Amino acid sequence: MTSPAKTIRISRPQHRARLVWFAIAVDVGVFATLTLALMCCGKGESGAGPASRAIAKAEWIFSKPAMVEFTKNEITVSQYLACVRAGVCTTASTGSYCNAEKAGRGDHPINCISWYQAEDVCKWLGGRLPTSDEWDKEASNGGTREWPWGASPEVSCEVAVSSKRIANWRFKSEVDGCGRNSTWPVCSKPRGLSVSGLCDMRGNVSEWTATDDTEPRYPPGKRKIIRGDCWRSDIPLANSRSLQVGFRMGDEACYIGARCVRGLGESQLGKVVEGRGATGS
Repeated sequence: MTSPAKTIRISRPQHRARLVWFAIAVDVGVFATLTLALMCCGKGESGAGPASRAIAKAEWIFSKPAMVEFTKNEITVSQYLACVRAGVCTTASTGSYCNAEKAGRGDHPINCISWYQAEDVCKWLGGRLPTSDEWDKEASNGGTREWPWGASPEVSCEVAVSSKRIANWRFKSEVDGCGRNSTWPVCSKPRGLSVSGLCDMRGNVSEWTATDDTEPRYPPGKRKIIRGDCWRSDIPLANSRSLQVGFRMGDEACYIGARCVRGLGESQLGKVVEGRGATGS
């Protein structure tokens, strides 16, 4: 079993309109900090397009480590736009790297949404946002995996929609998003599935959680933890358990999306306790 991860945060001055610095602890016998990435994303006018409830239907998978059901994939553009058309969700931001109004992006993860918008779409789908702990339990199989897919390989385009940069920290469009300079359709990397069969727990977009950021230097109740990695990141040493950062709830970015969970009913819990499985297991 891997040793517990410790998260260390560092701060940097703000630069341009939208940026964030991640700080992560790498479990290599001693803890070290690395700056994950400097992310800049455009923001434009909001809007929505057509989508049907059939497309919007979520596939739920039971997670034994977390004892909840997760959506198999990150919430897609089609799912989110269906929520908009239903009058529940507000329109997502659009911009250079935002997916909401991009042609052919219906099966890509929705991005450029705030925590409040992520919460709304999860409620509409019959669930909620996961806690950071629930997310971690599934991503690490209860603390026994370094990566969602197992002990190896480390992050690469074989298992995650990330960046092909390894030592070069500058943004380059030819390598971000495994060479596409964007997100990919959800579940494009079957070798990167988690223990329960969830897609993209590492890569594509980072994901909002319901957990407050308790960093003392920030005002309470204004920030939430995001988990996972994204299409613009290339840190091969940061495992799933150590990678987390606080982000302001009202902000959005091209590398942040959402995944939902829902609790188990009494009948489902009974089956789990008796060892007979649960829906989606």
